[in-house]
Amino acid sequence: MNKDILGFINSNRDLLDLIIDMVPIPLFVKDRAGRYIDCNMAFKNFLSFSREQIIGKTVYDIWSKDEADVFFYKDKELLDRGGLQIYEARITSSGGVHYDVQFHKQTFTDSSGAAIGFLGAVFDITENKRLENALVRLASTDELTGLLNRREGMARFETLHKDSERKKRPYCLAIIDLDHFKGLNDKYGHASGDLVLKAFSDLMKKILRCGDVCFRYGGEEFIVLLPETQLEEGFRVVERLRKNWAITKVALSDCQFVQSTVSIGLAQSITNNFSFDYLIQASDKALYDAKNNGRNCTACAQSRPI
Repeated sequence: MNKDILGFINSNRDLLDLIIDMVPIPLFVKDRAGRYIDCNMAFKNFLSFSREQIIGKTVYDIWSKDEADVFFYKDKELLDRGGLQIYEARITSSGGVHYDVQFHKQTFTDSSGAAIGFLGAVFDITENKRLENALVRLASTDELTGLLNRREGMARFETLHKDSERKKRPYCLAIIDLDHFKGLNDKYGHASGDLVLKAFSDLMKKILRCGDVCFRYGGEEFIVLLPETQLEEGFRVVERLRKNWAITKVALSDCQFVQSTVSIGLAQSITNNFSFDYLIQASDKALYDAKNNGRNCTACAQSRPI
């Protein structure tokens, strides 16, 4: 390279700043004390901060304590270890906009090899995260009802079962079946049946407690998991759901209204070791007891229908 050009670049900070500012990736430089000593235009624009708000400041001068703590300890880890560091975090602009980002940071050293600061690059991965989360939701959600699908629901069930066994805490499981659903489909059509399933799912989201988990088990069957719940309390919860559904009128597409009922089988976990398959079988047997008792009721496992 022409020595005159090298000399010009080395002596002309404005040109170097211009080159760095043309890079569309947000870049910054920090010293060992954690102060920002330089940044490019993309960094300022990304965070909606002025240069005066950044240079000479630390993360605690700019971000909330929760965010600043993450950045501070990551910076300390990098400076202690040296080399390259890559990690993901959430960052907030001055306007309150939240971004998912990936940091790439590399230390630079003095003549003795000690790290005296680092250069950082910020990559906006917000859209990638949004797409990832959307795919997770698609994989775990029942398309019609918006509830968890069977696979995700059973995974939550297994987790609850293991946690409850470890903590020796009770929980309940309810299997719910929409009464005479086939007849409703035959009379009004499958599109109307879908509206009924959706309406019941919406009611569950409204009536159940915030810690309860409900999912579509298959067809017109649903499962509700009630953590930290004994049979008596579980009965009160599902009965509230059953009674509310019995008086719910579902609007069909042709301006008709339809009412439906549900039968519920309820079982409580027991303290000694047992498989969660056993609890499903017990709830399923209670469900058939409820149906044999005339439907539109809740039956508890190992007890007469209530």
